[in-house]
Amino acid sequence: LYIEDGPTKYSVVTGCDVVAYRNMYVFASTGSGVFYAFDAANDWSIVEIDPELSDAEVLYEDFSSCILSQLTAIKGYVDWRAQQ
Repeated sequence: LYIEDGPTKYSVVTGCDVVAYRNMYVFASTGSGVFYAFDAANDWSIVEIDPELSDAEVLYEDFSSCILSQLTAIKGYVDWRAQQ
């Protein structure tokens, strides 16, 4: 997960204006082109934007839940690695 310098409009990050994503502010991405963004039109919920799909999926209702989930996943990787 790559964390951007700050939330940036989807159109600025990708260089294209997609009507469905006009209220999206990207704050992170993966190496495979998936973006994580705040949805300003939906109480700033956290969405996943996959360029392979033509829709944004709500993942979390708030940023705290998103970060806690990411930290839990990282801890799982660390624990797995320690057992190897």
